[in-house]
Amino acid sequence: MLLPETPAAMLLIINMCAFILYAWDKFCAITHRRRIPEKRLWLAAMYFGAFGALLAMLLCRHKTRHKNFMLGVPALLIFQAAVLAWLSDGLFERI
Repeated sequence: MLLPETPAAMLLIINMCAFILYAWDKFCAITHRRRIPEKRLWLAAMYFGAFGALLAMLLCRHKTRHKNFMLGVPALLIFQAAVLAWLSDGLFERI
C-alpha cells in the first residue's frame, strides 16, 4: 500500500477526505439520500481533518445551524494547529 511520505501530504489527504465527507453529506441532504452519521463527521474532523471539515461547512453551508459544529470544529482546528506547531518545533530542532 502506498502511503504519503511527508506529514504535510498526510494532512492534505486527511483534510481532503474530511472535505469530501462533509460535502457528500450535504449532497445527500439535498437529494434526500441516506446521510452520513454525525459521529463519522466528527471523527473526520478529529483525526486532524478540522480544516477540511470547516472549509466544507462554510463553502457548502452545511451544519452551520448546529452550534456544536460551528463552535466545535473551529475549536478543533485551533487545537490541531497548536499541536502541529508544537510537534514541528521539536522536529526542526532535530534536523
